[in-house]
Amino acid sequence: MKSNKTRKTPRAKPLRFAVIGLGHIAQAALLPAFEHGRPHADLSALVSGDRKKLDLLGKRYGVKRLHSYEESPELFASGMLVSMKSTPTKRRRPTLRQEMRRPAVPREPTMIHAESGHG
Repeated sequence: MKSNKTRKTPRAKPLRFAVIGLGHIAQAALLPAFEHGRPHADLSALVSGDRKKLDLLGKRYGVKRLHSYEESPELFASGMLVSMKSTPTKRRRPTLRQEMRRPAVPREPTMIHAESGHG
């Protein structure tokens, strides 16, 4: 005999994401994708070297945690679960160093060439 009671499964907490680098790829693809990821993904923080861009995109997407690249170690220490990087080339290596022990979802494979040390 089947029970009429419906089992409620606990809803998983959404993954908290930070987008690091707010250039064209981030604005055209990464940030808009979060509209489709709700309620499973939470855009929690933005990181950029451009304060105007941070303020504009933070307001547009309802993100309150806005960080410069220099402040990003604080962000990583705060328990951000996943980050998506769309960083300028000169920022890739320092950003990767800060995040080496953090879970990450790269937007594309990132390689550092042994000979040159460039990404």
